[in-house]
Amino acid sequence: MTPRPGAEAMTVVDRLARLGLAARGLVYLLIAWTAVRIASAGSGSGGGEADRKGAMATFAHNTPGKIVLVVMALGFAGYAIWRLTEVVWGHRDDDGAARWVKRGGSLCRAVLYGVFAWSAMRAAVQGESGQGSNSTSKQTTAGLLGHSGGRVAVILLGAGFIIAGIALAARGVLRKFERKLRTKDMGKRTEAVVAVLGVGGQTARGVVFAVVGGFFVDAAIRYDPQKAQGLDGALRSLARAPLGAAMLAIVAVGLAAFGAYSLAESRWRET
Repeated sequence: MTPRPGAEAMTVVDRLARLGLAARGLVYLLIAWTAVRIASAGSGSGGGEADRKGAMATFAHNTPGKIVLVVMALGFAGYAIWRLTEVVWGHRDDDGAARWVKRGGSLCRAVLYGVFAWSAMRAAVQGESGQGSNSTSKQTTAGLLGHSGGRVAVILLGAGFIIAGIALAARGVLRKFERKLRTKDMGKRTEAVVAVLGVGGQTARGVVFAVVGGFFVDAAIRYDPQKAQGLDGALRSLARAPLGAAMLAIVAVGLAAFGAYSLAESRWRET
C-alpha cells in the first residue's frame, strides 16, 4: 500500500483544495448573475456567456481581474491535486469495486479541474480562456458523429449527463452532501442555511445537467451537431420556453445557491 504524504504536504493540499472550492463558488455566482440578465432580457439572448468562460471573461480585462484569475488557477490546480491524492490514497472505507469506482470519479474530477486551471491561467495571460461550453459541445458532437457508431456514442454521452443530473438532484434532495461536511463545527443556524444552499444548489445543477444531456440526445437523433448545447445554451433554452423567464430565474437562484454553498464548503468540507 502506497504511504500517504506527510502531514505538512497534506496541509498544503487541503488549503489549495479549499481555494479551489472557493473559486468554483465564485464562478457559479457569476454564472447565476449572467442567467439573471438573460432572464431579464426575456428572449434568451444577450447577457454574455453563462458558463465558465463567461465568468472568467469578467476578470480578463484589467490587472486586478487577472490577479483574481491567477488565484483561481491556483485554486483549481489545488483542487485537482487534492482529487489526485484521492485516486492514490482515498476512499479506503470502501471495498472492492466501490473503492475503484470512487477513485475513478476522483480522477475524472482531477482532469476536469486541471483543465479549469489551465483555462483560468490562459485567461489571465492571453485575455481569453478558450471556447465556450456551446462551441465545445457542438465540436465534440460533430467529432463523434463523424465516426462509425458516433450516434450511439453521443446518445450515451447525453444519457450520462441526464443520469448525472438526476444523481446531483437526488444528492441535493436527500442531503447526502452533508456527509462530507464538518457540521459539528457549525452553529445550528449556519447548518440550516448551508443545508438550504446545498439542497437548492445541487438540485439546480442537476436540472441544468439533465437539460444539457437532452440536447446531446436530440443532436444524435437528428444527426445535427448544431443541436448540441453546453451550459450557456441550456440556460438560454429555458428562457425561450413557456414561462421561461420565471423558470430561468428560479434556476439562477439555484446556481447562486450552489455558488454560496461552494464557499461554505471551502470552509467546512472534509478533505
